[in-house]
Amino acid sequence: MNYAIKITSEGGDTIEIGDASAVNNQDLIKSVDIFFDTIDDDVRQKASGMLAKITIGGKIDIGIQSELMKIFEWSKALESDKWYRDLEIVIYEGGTTVRNYIIPSVFVVDYKEMYRVSGTNANDEFELKLTQKQNNFDKIETF
Repeated sequence: MNYAIKITSEGGDTIEIGDASAVNNQDLIKSVDIFFDTIDDDVRQKASGMLAKITIGGKIDIGIQSELMKIFEWSKALESDKWYRDLEIVIYEGGTTVRNYIIPSVFVVDYKEMYRVSGTNANDEFELKLTQKQNNFDKIETF
């Protein structure tokens, strides 16, 4: 499996990592975890309070440094009008889309860059944890 993500601000600014049509960067994103979480786990019936939680892990590569800097800036934004963005995740194999998610109104919970001493940057990785703004769960699209 390979992954591509596109994060779009309300003003139209984008952060893009991975591309189904580009063979040379298919391994930049190593993992995507999508978790639909009931906010209160001690429920006795189906609850409407749910959130989407997403963790994206990938390789730090010189080719995506500008995109990682955009994620870094987004993660530390203090202005409330910069917090929420729309996320599109494309999961594909062999150029064919397996699943596509569009998750509106996500914000950064944690952003982490891990640098390893190894002589190369082959083991350097990033991890981005996102959560969807409450009361937007029904706006998630998948196809």
